[in-house]
Amino acid sequence: MTEEDVAAIVEGIAPVVRECVVQALTEIKRRQEATELELVPLFEVMKDVGAMRERLAVLETRAPIPGPPGPPGRDGSDGVGFEDLGVVQRDDRSFTITATHGDAVKEIGTARFGVDIYRGIWADGRTYEPGDGVTWSGSEWHCHTTTTTKPGDGSKAWTLKVKRGRDGKDGKDGPPGPPGEPGRDWQQVYDDQRRR
Repeated sequence: MTEEDVAAIVEGIAPVVRECVVQALTEIKRRQEATELELVPLFEVMKDVGAMRERLAVLETRAPIPGPPGPPGRDGSDGVGFEDLGVVQRDDRSFTITATHGDAVKEIGTARFGVDIYRGIWADGRTYEPGDGVTWSGSEWHCHTTTTTKPGDGSKAWTLKVKRGRDGKDGKDGPPGPPGEPGRDWQQVYDDQRRR
């Protein structure tokens, strides 16, 4: 893998990682704002600070009485921190991004790149994906919809990329070559066979 390949992979992965982190932080901020909104009506009701102080003073003098245990709470959302970021190639065009935190491994998402890949001569029964290129009937074709159909013949899954050219004209005869060694007549061949 060249430096250009690595740079292209990082360039493709960065937006996916950025989007996942932004979504997680947005959710945390939304929850924080919702909690703050729940507290605002309580303080509006308790405008008389003096009355609040008196009530609080009375409560502080009483011994606490524990109430019955409540039901278990919901599991919290996964944290956004990670120790290690991993990239695993899934096929010719896609990579899965994972984040590791201790023993927990979370799959962040999959990045798929629209890379053109030449697949050779078109083969019957093979499935071609968008971006695949094949040669058929002397021309090169580009696939833009998943298909098993043959290029040309009115198939809308293929676009002609390079059209087959015309056959060239025959060239002129070249100059005569050097003279060959003299040949043998039939008697010489017959004599050689008898000597064997």
